[in-house]
Amino acid sequence: MASPADLPAAPHPPSVSNGEAGDMSDAHSSGAPKPRVLTSEEAAVYDRQIRLWGLEAQQRLSAARLLLVGTLPSHLGAELAKNLVLAGIARLTLCPFPSSAASTPSFLGATPDAFVAALSEMNPHVAVEVLPPSPTTPALAGYAAVCALELGARYEAVLADTARAAGVPFFSGRTAGLYGGLFIDAGDWTCAGGGAPPPAAQVPAEGGGAEVPPTAPATITTSFPTHAAARGVKASESVVGWGVMAALGELADASAGSDAHGASGGGNDAAASPAKDAPLAACLGGIWGREVIKVASGVGVPLRNFFWFDGRTGAGVVEVVGM
Repeated sequence: MASPADLPAAPHPPSVSNGEAGDMSDAHSSGAPKPRVLTSEEAAVYDRQIRLWGLEAQQRLSAARLLLVGTLPSHLGAELAKNLVLAGIARLTLCPFPSSAASTPSFLGATPDAFVAALSEMNPHVAVEVLPPSPTTPALAGYAAVCALELGARYEAVLADTARAAGVPFFSGRTAGLYGGLFIDAGDWTCAGGGAPPPAAQVPAEGGGAEVPPTAPATITTSFPTHAAARGVKASESVVGWGVMAALGELADASAGSDAHGASGGGNDAAASPAKDAPLAACLGGIWGREVIKVASGVGVPLRNFFWFDGRTGAGVVEVVGM
């Protein structure tokens, strides 16, 4: 079983206050990074998003480093990476698993280097890098979240347990034919008022009287079951889709041959063929990206804790697994 390996932390620019990019500060208790000052150019690029979820949320996003591990390139990985880069995070790190291979070239290209080039062109304000393939678990300190893309069950378990021990929110997802699933462990997630942007001060309509300060929203904490607890759920007792996710992870292990921690990405891996369905990957990647943005911005409570999408009907269901 893999053990954590100390990989060098990605460099980032120093914190300044003259309108240039600053560094990522220590995470808050909620897990979201501390805000950093945006440049005037970034503020212009992200203007619509700032109006949607607030300046502070965008400042947190722009300080966030995110890690994607697993089947890269792939349709699902391309959709997730595109959504995160366009949201305006600070840095996206891609960690292709050694046995991973493209089932079908995605719209971002057929190699990790092509991913980097396409994503950098989409948003030059986001740093995109690729770690060398390694069978060991990358060091997770400093990441706002880690996402496992169609990994084998055993390696996913190692990565999930390592993330929980490090206090880093963990996401894992995969597709299966016309179905897709997403698991989330955000630990004890804390945010104010359900994660909505802070209310603005109220000004009397007739122009008389003093400005009324906004009321501070209540703090809400949501506890997420661990991946280990979810793994302990029997197939006969599991919610819709969870048993399929577990079976696909085990199939990826079996298909990996001599690679004990195989990812479901190679041409010989039956679990990888559903990733060729680009429309399904777009649907699941959109939901996945939204939930990671909640974690990175501190706005909103992530889905708790398993989302299952049925491509036949276009319906999705959220269930709690591992309680």
